[in-house]
Amino acid sequence: MKRYFIFLVVLSLLSIGCSKKDPIGEYQPAGIAFVRQDGTPIVAGDCIDPNANYAIKIEVTTDGNTNVETTVIAYTFNGNLSSVTFNTSAPRMVNVPILEGENIVQLVDSGFSNTIVLLAPSEFEIVP
Repeated sequence: MKRYFIFLVVLSLLSIGCSKKDPIGEYQPAGIAFVRQDGTPIVAGDCIDPNANYAIKIEVTTDGNTNVETTVIAYTFNGNLSSVTFNTSAPRMVNVPILEGENIVQLVDSGFSNTIVLLAPSEFEIVP
């Protein structure tokens, strides 16, 4: 009877320790940037066409695990809170309008941010 009891205790400990319901890992925010709608990065000095389509690109990494839970990453665009759900480590792009003046995107949890400024076209006169 005592052997049977010890066997049950060992079996229950093994089954608890091998639970498949334990969280494995999650995606961590790695960066946020303004890009053209096709994913091409916008670099300092690039001309911004106010009529073109732009996006923000959010990148994530894993914490070293290959099995990762779906993760919601919160960000702000010009102070407006939104979120993107990641179920793979592939970057996600979200279309945004580039407005005249300062445009700021920020990942809420990590604090990563990026800013782009669209200057109003200035009036000028060609002098002969």
